[in-house]
Amino acid sequence: MGCPERITWLEGTEASLSCVAHGVPPPNVSCVRSGEAGVVEGLLHVVREHAGTYRCEATNARGSAAKNVAVTVECEWGHHGAR
Repeated sequence: MGCPERITWLEGTEASLSCVAHGVPPPNVSCVRSGEAGVVEGLLHVVREHAGTYRCEATNARGSAAKNVAVTVECEWGHHGAR
């Protein structure tokens, strides 16, 4: 399964958590934030609360594979310098 181990998102931008998996039959891939039940889908408007560990799992009739992804969120003001 192709997922980065670590991702850094910039607060205030849009980002998605996408993992790619190949198999026969083609697997369904879903990512869930650690400690939460809802699946992360589509583009997210990034806020600090998105930081954390996500578990992405690919599942098909032959089994499943999973990988954890650590997401870090950089504060937008950090790129402009503190004033």
